[in-house]
Amino acid sequence: MAAKLGVRWPDAYQYLMDGGRIRGVDVQEAQERMQQGWIMVDVRPTEDFDVYHALESVNVPLYRMIEGNSPAQLLKKVLLLSQGVTPLEPNTEFVKQALPAVEKAAGVILADAEGGSLQSSNGFPYGKQSRSLSAAYLLLAKGGMKQGSVEFLAPGLNGWFKQGMDGTGTVQEWQFNSRTPAGASFSEDVDPEDPTIG
Repeated sequence: MAAKLGVRWPDAYQYLMDGGRIRGVDVQEAQERMQQGWIMVDVRPTEDFDVYHALESVNVPLYRMIEGNSPAQLLKKVLLLSQGVTPLEPNTEFVKQALPAVEKAAGVILADAEGGSLQSSNGFPYGKQSRSLSAAYLLLAKGGMKQGSVEFLAPGLNGWFKQGMDGTGTVQEWQFNSRTPAGASFSEDVDPEDPTIG
């Protein structure tokens, strides 16, 4: 995922870990931050955001639907659709679009469906990569945002809505989903709801 945005995940992971540049927040802390002037940026594709999203969040997609119709883009669309995969491409304008969206906020909480972690675990020496963590790397390393002004929703929007938080969209309620493989679970001694993870 991060490699398609111009960086390899192990490099982004190391950057985020150096000096504790970022940390995950739980649902309660995210809600408190929003009451203090922070903004939640949902980095899912716009089509997913429109279906259902957290109240008062804004959308700046890290990935977007493949827009062009060149032969290569059409072939990519067909191949992905034939495998039941939404045809997405990196949003190369992410930082340029995100900075104006967050400039007046006290800070930004990045959210995607399933959250992520910088905590190493069996089979995941670089934590659980997510779109919110990739977006955090881009805002800090490429967008010049200050350490302490960018956090990520550790349990993701699945955790947000599981705790009964309000949302809105073209459907009546959140459709719980997670793209995390079963083998990507946390080790037994790590609590995935712990906001200090990451």
